[in-house]
Amino acid sequence: AAAAEPAAPAAPAGVRAVLVLDTGERIEVRGTTLLGRSPSAAAGEGVAHLVPVVDDTRSVSKTHIAVMPARRGVFVVDRASTNGSAIVRGGTETELVAGHPAELQSGDTVRFGDRFLQVERA
Repeated sequence: AAAAEPAAPAAPAGVRAVLVLDTGERIEVRGTTLLGRSPSAAAGEGVAHLVPVVDDTRSVSKTHIAVMPARRGVFVVDRASTNGSAIVRGGTETELVAGHPAELQSGDTVRFGDRFLQVERA
């Protein structure tokens, strides 16, 4: 068996990623996390955390993106939003395809509507 990697110091046990919104708000991802103006889970969906995002321009959909931990990483999914989402990595922006999970890495920026969040740890 491979030795377990030491946990990063700043995050409590169970945290799979830390997201930092453009407002400075920090969100610890422990399970499926939905972000949007008024996020709600689909029927039968086990959601750990709903994160309402204030958006005066209404560029963010009610339930815009989902961030989900998985065995091999942390993934983001665009929830068929009106204004789309993208991952910005190394200066390149890649549009997300609605419903298709994309893996997040530490340092990524996720654009959803006119808002942004930074992936601090994934």
